[in-house]
Amino acid sequence: MRTIDLHDSALQFWGASDIVEKPTGVTPRRLPAWTEPQIPDLFTNSMVGMSSGVRLAFRSTTTRIELGVSCSSYRNFDQGRPVVGFDLGVDGVIVDRRSDPAALLFVLGPGPNDVDVEPGESSTIVFENLAPGDKQIEIWLPAKANVIVEAVGVDTDAAVTKAMHGGKRWVHYGSSISHCMETDN
Repeated sequence: MRTIDLHDSALQFWGASDIVEKPTGVTPRRLPAWTEPQIPDLFTNSMVGMSSGVRLAFRSTTTRIELGVSCSSYRNFDQGRPVVGFDLGVDGVIVDRRSDPAALLFVLGPGPNDVDVEPGESSTIVFENLAPGDKQIEIWLPAKANVIVEAVGVDTDAAVTKAMHGGKRWVHYGSSISHCMETDN
């Protein structure tokens, strides 16, 4: 495997308005940095950092992708572990889904101010057995998690170039309904 520099111009975060540098990688955010003084609390700031609608896009000849991530999410005290899912799109078609079993979780409830933490750790999300040849790759990040992308790996001899963005673009920022927090992703 060959690791692609996270600052390589071939790697693009479509759907993100800002990319924040973290000690271990980069985090896409759905609002630009200039909005931070308007964010009233840590909870709202966390929602802005959730990657609903954000995907990592590039073109490549790779047959295997390794995505190093560190994720955090929420769950209610009376619910099971949420699926923190990553969907792989190849040439515009979703072909695979993998989940992060090690995401850090903030457990909310039962009281309005009760918050517990279930520790998490970094994970490697692996997509393999991709068809050979040049293809457009889009890795859709989880709708209900904050994601630090720590590494992107491809086959040693694989070409990696910038993806072509086509089609219509829809920009929307609204309620928890449009955020899709309750999706199975």
